[in-house]
Amino acid sequence: MKTLYIHGSADHYGSAKVLLDIIQLSGKAANAMVVLPHDGLLVRDLQSIGVKVQIMNLGVLRRKYFTPWGMTGRVILWLVAIVRLRKIIHKEKIGRIYINSANVIIGPFLKTTHTELVWHIHEIVEKPALLRNLLGKLFCKADRLLTVSAATQLFWKQQTGSDRFQLLYNGIDTARFTGITPNREKYCPAAKKDDVVIGMIGRVQAWKGQEYFLEIMEQYFAQADPSNGQQVYGCMAGDPYPGYEKLAEELKGMIRERGLTKKVFYNGYVDHTPEWMASIDILVLPSVKPDPLPTVILEAMASGKPVIATHQGGALEMIEKNETGYFIPLQDVASAAKTLASLIKDEGTRKRMGEKGKERVSKLFSRQAFAENWHRILHS
Repeated sequence: MKTLYIHGSADHYGSAKVLLDIIQLSGKAANAMVVLPHDGLLVRDLQSIGVKVQIMNLGVLRRKYFTPWGMTGRVILWLVAIVRLRKIIHKEKIGRIYINSANVIIGPFLKTTHTELVWHIHEIVEKPALLRNLLGKLFCKADRLLTVSAATQLFWKQQTGSDRFQLLYNGIDTARFTGITPNREKYCPAAKKDDVVIGMIGRVQAWKGQEYFLEIMEQYFAQADPSNGQQVYGCMAGDPYPGYEKLAEELKGMIRERGLTKKVFYNGYVDHTPEWMASIDILVLPSVKPDPLPTVILEAMASGKPVIATHQGGALEMIEKNETGYFIPLQDVASAAKTLASLIKDEGTRKRMGEKGKERVSKLFSRQAFAENWHRILHS
């Protein structure tokens, strides 16, 4: 069946990697056509495997457009995109439309009597209520609804009253994260071999918790005992969505204002995640809102790294408490710093958690498990 895949960005973050996997697992590249809102690394990846890619302004919905003028502009873009995409669907004889993001909301308006609409949901949208309610109504118009975690599934089931949401955990190619040589000089130039590097990686946006991470690190440094000679550093990676570049500048400003420029290094976007993961000792994911299924946790576990995450969202399904990592509370800097300090001091626990993490991701979140579940759902 010829499939039209629509995604809301062209980067290399979690949902984009899932899209690439699904296309590769679904058969011949000639049966796939992808529409993206702008150029980017994902375009090159898709073209390298023979997939046809078209760039089109899809009116991707972001918070900054929630103004009268902003929404007017979105509506115009949606109408134009719907007309253009319907022509493609007819010309290419598309049998399935696959939407890979909640911020592309035009899917239900593309359906015909001859097409199936599959909507893969990677987001938990608590606010604004208007958007949450709109998405709930639109989701229910899809033929198949996939969610990346039980937390996401439960959230949207409660919002819509529908039990059609099917669980499909993300999977990763664990082999990409084994046997990788660390490169601390590149990502954390001050750190020596025996120092401890605390990493955070993810989109730069308020709810991902970059500021909370800096607060935790600042608290840790304020109370740390350096008498053993071991140094600790922070290493942050990730960039904002196009059009939100000011968030990266604000993050750099926060590092300076807290006096952490010699202790916390910001890498921006990194193009070799396995090498970055190999260069840290602990991953901290301090999201301040529920993160549906953060792929970086899987990547850290596949790299043999323990994970500390806030107690919410998909992390609760990914991390085995006290076995592959620890949970920290929301906005409790003192408690979070204390948890971090305990793991920094205990190298044996770090290694044990890392090994347990490798086992867990291979068993539950491997690319093979993802492929089996994807085909089971698709052909059910």
